[in-house]
Amino acid sequence: MVKKYKILVTLLLLSYTTSSQIDTSKICLPYNVVQNISIELIQKDSLENELHETQNLITIYKTKISFQDSTITLLEQKEENYLKQISNLTKQDSLHTKEVTRLREENTNLNRKNKNLKTTTKILGGGFLGAIAALIILL
Repeated sequence: MVKKYKILVTLLLLSYTTSSQIDTSKICLPYNVVQNISIELIQKDSLENELHETQNLITIYKTKISFQDSTITLLEQKEENYLKQISNLTKQDSLHTKEVTRLREENTNLNRKNKNLKTTTKILGGGFLGAIAALIILL
C-alpha cells in the first residue's frame, strides 16, 4: 500500500515542472491523467484485497465441503452397519422363535409321556397290590 502511495506521489510530482529538470517536455502529464491513474491504483488495491478475501473464503468453503463429505461418508457407513445389525437380529429372532416352538412341542410330548407313565404306574401298582392282597388272602 505504501509503495502505491509513493508511485502516486511520484506521478503527481511529475505533472509539475521543476527547475532542476533539464528536459520536462517528455515527462509532464496532465492533471486529469494523473488523477485517473491514482483512482485506478486505488481501485486496483481494493480489488486485490477483495480477491484475496474471496480466495480465503473459497479455501474455507472447500475445507468445509471436505469435512461435510467425510461426515456424509461416515454416516452412510453407520447406516449400512445398522442395517446389517438389524438383519442379524432378525435372523437371531427367527432362530429363537423356532427354538421356542421346538421346546414347547418337546415339553408337550414329555408331559404326555409323563401322564402315560403315571397312569401305567397306577394301574400296575394297583394290580401289584391286588396280587399281593390275593396272595395274603390265599395264604
